Amino acid sequence: MLINRVFLDWQQPFIQSVCEFVLKKLIRNQDLDLSHLIFITSGSRAGRRLLELFVDHAQSNNLPFVPPLITTIGRFPSRISQQTKPLAGEWHRYCLWQCAIEKLTADELALLGLGANKDKGLIAQLGTIKYLDRLYDEVAGAGVSFMQIAELGESSEDLLADQRWIVLDKLKNAYLQELEKRNLIDSVGLSQSLLHTHPERLQGKTIILVGLSELDVLYKQIFSALPAEGYSLVFAPEDYGQRFDEYGCVLSEKWVHEYLPLSKEHILLATTPASQAQTLLNVIKESRNIDNDQLVVGFTDKNLLPAIEDICKSNNLAMRSSLGLAMKYNEIFVFIEHLRNYISSSSFVDYAALIRLPVVEKYLLKELKRQSENVSAALLFGAWDKYQAQHLQAVISLSRELAHSDNVLLSQAHNALRNLLGAIDKEEKPLAQCCDLLGQILSCLYGDLILARSCREDSLLYEGSLLIEGEIFNLLQLERDFPLRLSFAETLSLILAVVGTKTVPLPDQAEAIEVLGWLELSHDDAPIAVLMGANEGFFPESVNADIFLPNYLRQKLGLLDNDLRFARDAFALLTMLKSKKKLRIIAGKESAGAERLLLSRLLLLPDARDRAEQILQFYNEATSAQTESFLESGKLSEKQKLLPAATSLPPHLAVTALGDYLKCPYRFYLKHILRLRPSTDKYFELDGAQIGALMHDIFSRFAQSALKDCSDQEQLSKYLVDLAEKTYQSQFGPTSYAIVYAQIYQLEEKLRAFAKWQTEHVKQGWRIVHNEYALSSANLELPWLSSTISLDGRIDRVDYNESLKRWLIIDYKVSENGKNLKQSYFYRKNWIDLQLPLYRAFLGAEKKDRNIKLAYLAISSAATELKLEEASWDEDTLLSAEEKTVEILQAIEKQIFWPANPDYVWYDDYREIVEAALLLAREGAE
Repeated sequence: MLINRVFLDWQQPFIQSVCEFVLKKLIRNQDLDLSHLIFITSGSRAGRRLLELFVDHAQSNNLPFVPPLITTIGRFPSRISQQTKPLAGEWHRYCLWQCAIEKLTADELALLGLGANKDKGLIAQLGTIKYLDRLYDEVAGAGVSFMQIAELGESSEDLLADQRWIVLDKLKNAYLQELEKRNLIDSVGLSQSLLHTHPERLQGKTIILVGLSELDVLYKQIFSALPAEGYSLVFAPEDYGQRFDEYGCVLSEKWVHEYLPLSKEHILLATTPASQAQTLLNVIKESRNIDNDQLVVGFTDKNLLPAIEDICKSNNLAMRSSLGLAMKYNEIFVFIEHLRNYISSSSFVDYAALIRLPVVEKYLLKELKRQSENVSAALLFGAWDKYQAQHLQAVISLSRELAHSDNVLLSQAHNALRNLLGAIDKEEKPLAQCCDLLGQILSCLYGDLILARSCREDSLLYEGSLLIEGEIFNLLQLERDFPLRLSFAETLSLILAVVGTKTVPLPDQAEAIEVLGWLELSHDDAPIAVLMGANEGFFPESVNADIFLPNYLRQKLGLLDNDLRFARDAFALLTMLKSKKKLRIIAGKESAGAERLLLSRLLLLPDARDRAEQILQFYNEATSAQTESFLESGKLSEKQKLLPAATSLPPHLAVTALGDYLKCPYRFYLKHILRLRPSTDKYFELDGAQIGALMHDIFSRFAQSALKDCSDQEQLSKYLVDLAEKTYQSQFGPTSYAIVYAQIYQLEEKLRAFAKWQTEHVKQGWRIVHNEYALSSANLELPWLSSTISLDGRIDRVDYNESLKRWLIIDYKVSENGKNLKQSYFYRKNWIDLQLPLYRAFLGAEKKDRNIKLAYLAISSAATELKLEEASWDEDTLLSAEEKTVEILQAIEKQIFWPANPDYVWYDDYREIVEAALLLAREGAE
């Protein structure tokens, strides 16, 4: 087939130009009979649009219409082939590859890296099998065989002879034998058959390649062999002809050094996917006077689609995607995935993720309310958070001691989940039996659900359930040829693998904004286009780590390599720049997984100075992704929400809360007035606060024991270490994370250092008088404190020395770095923590004695010996602490909680809220 290249200029949308060319050049009579034409498009959307234009022309001119054959390049062979053998489906091929693998020797398997997984079944080998299937398809697309590549290696200096290709050739032949045994043909065989046959349906036909900027070698060979007239329609002016081969495909060497005619107005920078979606919304608002069908959105990364959907939904914008929504976002898929993870691991993390799924939460609450009406999600998950924070269990276990009410609730919830999951074990069973069990579980969760197809969420749930049901049916049909015995977890993995690459259609909505894969944008006739995710690795995509087909070998074989990807994408972007009235390109700085992204090479501006400025702006601009994400969620959209009015103040505060106010009034407000608390069950080790609490508990038990005045270091050390060991066994135990035991061991080293210090302290005449001593300003006479808010304090330890007639307040500070007293309380002539001076004032008022020393005992990981650091503050400095206390309480009573401290450097539970508040306040000032 001789290909005639035809260049269609950028003066109008490509598909419209294609339609006009056909109407002027390829119609044989006055009627619109296009039955002699075969159109091959790069995507189905372009084909549908082309057919619409032909139909519109026929209707407007009252012409009889006979449609052409319109197909995509991937479906072309099956549309014209005369093969009578059934086409092997995806999972048939995978099972056939597994059968072929079983015919290799141990040495051959080891050479391919398959030895470890040979006997582990289809699921264990699935990743490798998918790769082999794709490798076979790609190599066939180059018009060569595995053996020819092996021979190429032997005859070429830059390709080492590789026995792996010989083994791959043997494996491929075994696979083809399995195909032949079952009288099947695969897509590769179907395409190759066109090289040797001349389908009757091609007689008198004209084949038109519509904007195919890349073609495999095999397809070029097929088109050369077909007995038909051919055209390749290229979306570019005639003077670009030297940049394309005879099939209308881009020549990579003509494009790799291209700087496209971009300007700063074309490119918009954002951070997270949510921020990119917000930027998209801004572009849509700028174009508010146009109809939705005049604007089209394309994305390079499918992970952007949920963010696009969220922003459209929250702003009452209809959105339509021909690609549908990936099944990995579907509620049923997510449930099966979490169920598989939990069954496989029995880990607490996977258990917690499973029970927090909305559908499981709903089921558990329904079951629990049969026993108690007072159960709520907050109560249930709060109990789980408390349980995990206290016990740090690596695997799910309810054997640790808890408060009785929590223990009963968690046991009931756990039993309800076990009843739901039924007789799940790790034994291998027939696939049908495992699928029946999954059906029973899904029926319990969704069986009584009434869905409204008009509701987006219900529609997606319905479509997802149909897809999973259909794929399970296909698997059961497949099992007749390839009997499978799998564990329940393996069955779930198989189902996830089958449906994980599928999509479900989104509900149809009138006048919706079209969202496409980005390569379809250049052929779409909407005058305004937005390209999202313009980052290196996606745009253009790069493949550099293929063990069998590295980039240099791809170049030799004529396969899609990195240069060709760049050329294809550069050409597509150029057509958009030339043909669209308005083009906006959004580049993000972070992926959905919070990974740092790179700016696409295709977006580099032509002018060197502008290019340097562009790169600096992308990599140096300080923008908080978390702040943007929080704002865009709508959770803090009104400035008055920063400080809600008419807040009731607490009647009393802990002394330690004053330090929070000194650090940041706004965080104090969030923590002590609104009482916001972080909630999580993701505890994998003891944090600083938990280690401190554990140490304080041990010190408290010691201070109440018969050994509190012990001067025998060895005896005291053994007692303290035994306490730590017993605490570990009762609170954590062998089912906790391994690191917890290591932390307990480190804690024991601290206790030995404490025993050494304590016995020396006793020898100096000090005795423990009070331990965890509670004091309240409401019960004391403090003339300097006249506030409606009382202060409460709990002193770690109070000692008394009879010979010195002196009291000693000791504050334990368990930390990693062992900060000194000045850093912790009084720094650069400013109080940052009022705890110790207020304890002195409180104790002095109670004891009627001002002869009180203040001390700080820092217990850090690095310390082998502890040293008591006594405060050297004079009386005026201590009085200034009392004055500062009065000042803070007056500010709290006046509800002065602003401004927030932007330089807060400690661990911060409120960072996102504070950053959002600062940003809103800044916007208000502007």
